Amino acid sequence: MKLSERLLTLANLVPKNSIVADIGTDHGYIPAYLIENKISKKVIGTDISKGSLDKIIEYVKELGFEDKIDSRLGDGLEVIKPYEVDTVIIAGMGGLLIRDILEKHKEISNSIIDFILQPMVAAKELRQYLIENNFEIIKEELVKEENKYYEIIHAKKVKHL
Repeated sequence: MKLSERLLTLANLVPKNSIVADIGTDHGYIPAYLIENKISKKVIGTDISKGSLDKIIEYVKELGFEDKIDSRLGDGLEVIKPYEVDTVIIAGMGGLLIRDILEKHKEISNSIIDFILQPMVAAKELRQYLIENNFEIIKEELVKEENKYYEIIHAKKVKHL
């Protein structure tokens, strides 16, 4: 499977042997790549759109990954249980929407270790939210794809003792 430069950069930030939720997965390319390349043990691909979710269900069946990729219809993190995943990818949405997803489901986002975020706009506001809410920005990448630059943020939740 060949991913675009942006999606490949996102996938390469995922820790080895992780359990991942790809929020707004669309076609399910990242979940398939993570399983195919043995980066993740399990991936949950979610989407708010039934049409998009149908695409990932079809794609997962084609690849024979039904036991490793779970597809769920829902808004943001609402279809994820606390401590069910250790890594979340939220990409291709506005920074304010990403912030709202993390904020709306705090019990779930507080149980996640790695956050791989790719805001289309409002990256500054997303960074501000992360800093104000005990996230540590571990790494940032800038990817050029089709004459557009994409900012990718890898953050971790700072656990207080």
